Amino acid sequence: MKCPADFDFIDPAVQSDPMEFLATLRHQAPVYREPRTGAYMVTRGKDIRYVAEHHEIFTSYIDPSVFLVCQGLSLEEKDPEVAAIFKKKARLIPHTLLLTDPPIHMRYRRLALEALSPKAVKALVPLIEQQVERFIAQFDSGKSIDFVAEFCERLPLSIIIQFIGAPDSDFELINRWAHQFFSTEMGQKSREEYLKTVDMMCDMFNYVERRIEAVQEQRDGTLLDDLMHAHLATGDEPLTIEELISIFHVFLVAGHDTTRQTLASGMRILATKPELFSQLQQHPEHVGSFIEETIRMFSPAVMTPRVAAVDTEIDGVSIPKGATVFLCWGSANRDEAFFNEPDQFRCPNESGKEHFGFGYGQHFCVGNRLARTTLSIAFAAFANRYGSISLMVPESELQYEPAINLRALVSLPIACVRKAI
Repeated sequence: MKCPADFDFIDPAVQSDPMEFLATLRHQAPVYREPRTGAYMVTRGKDIRYVAEHHEIFTSYIDPSVFLVCQGLSLEEKDPEVAAIFKKKARLIPHTLLLTDPPIHMRYRRLALEALSPKAVKALVPLIEQQVERFIAQFDSGKSIDFVAEFCERLPLSIIIQFIGAPDSDFELINRWAHQFFSTEMGQKSREEYLKTVDMMCDMFNYVERRIEAVQEQRDGTLLDDLMHAHLATGDEPLTIEELISIFHVFLVAGHDTTRQTLASGMRILATKPELFSQLQQHPEHVGSFIEETIRMFSPAVMTPRVAAVDTEIDGVSIPKGATVFLCWGSANRDEAFFNEPDQFRCPNESGKEHFGFGYGQHFCVGNRLARTTLSIAFAAFANRYGSISLMVPESELQYEPAINLRALVSLPIACVRKAI
């Protein structure tokens, strides 16, 4: 039997497939100090809930390098070179949804929830259906395609760019910006590549600022428009331009990446389990359950960090002030204390929406309704249109990006065969 010391957290192989490592921690060292980084990894659902519920002890005010591209607070001291790029090219933007605690966080959360209300998401359904059809229509029946590149990376972004009212002609431009950011987010990149990302993110922020100015002059009914005017319903102070840019960036990071990964994970399951695809065709009402089980078993956010604001402890383990604490959502979603036979994919499943795939507590994903709607429309469309879906390479050849916090397939070659008429 392996023990925690048998794993190297920094090893790309472990980061590409961390589930065995996380299961070992969950069973042997549920609050584990990782020796290479000094960070504490929390792997049981009950402890993760405790950390997520106590922001006064475990703060979200963190500064991992990936967020430096949208960091505006004390940036001159933390990374003068990045600060210089921002000063030359774009605005410094503040922390909003991801890296704040209550009560500041609650203002941003109220405004985002107002813009992403059930009514607002329902109004987006025709747009989502249109975008799903747009990308599916490009697939030739029986021809091999990379589902990650041709669908997963494109559908969520096409919806998010509608958030700011960008024209379709700008899709490839924004896609290049997003691809550069996500490529830097995956694993360790050179300083040169990181600074290139900062430079391109400045270009994107300036683009979003121009869209904000356009909406200020003429309301256009986009989600950006809704967000800019959400304070009229919530009674909060209106968002500044810097805050609006920051929230768009959060939507890009959280909304695009997690939906992309869930689309890929779900299609991998359908391409390797034809009986399950047949089930969705015969029972469309099971699509929602299929999505929830995909999110549970293949958590798009494997772990996210907090920082101990005081000396404290978790389940008897001392945590010093200033220590990084990783909430391992991917492990909590396989916790036997919460789920029966958690390593088995069950559809329909008894756990329903009671999983950790969208987080927990004050930072529960504000875009979960939009994500679920997008995923439901997409998978229902494939079940309606195609008679079969096949994986075009041995499943053992599929690879995941080596990243600490994400679970992202590099590619997914599949072939979709249309239903016989």
